[in-house]
Amino acid sequence: MEGKKKRNGLQALRSRAKAFGLSFFLPGEGDEVDRARLLRAILWMLLVLGVGLFAIDLVYLPASSHRWWMGLVTTVAITAPLLFMLRRGYVNVVGVSLVSLLWLFVTVMSATGGGIYAMITQGYLIVTFM
Repeated sequence: MEGKKKRNGLQALRSRAKAFGLSFFLPGEGDEVDRARLLRAILWMLLVLGVGLFAIDLVYLPASSHRWWMGLVTTVAITAPLLFMLRRGYVNVVGVSLVSLLWLFVTVMSATGGGIYAMITQGYLIVTFM
């Protein structure tokens, strides 16, 4: 009798873990409509302001143009696929991916721009409070 309880408990745990893992990839419902609207606004602001900022930096700071081109291309490469996935309904994946990719982006930009003394390191605060 005790063996059956353990097996049922393990099966229940496996099914919960599987449902939790799949929840990141299933389309949203209910409350996720508001989250999708907020994520869409954040992604569009990131795209417009990021591309605009890096374009201005290309004009006014041409000595570091390779960094600004990398930032411009990376901003578009991050936001465009996430906007597409958000349109398809993958709200959870987009949320986790946005924070992870922004964290990576800030890390690379600060590593190539002076380490902990670079101004971009303040971007960690923004990513942390997202």
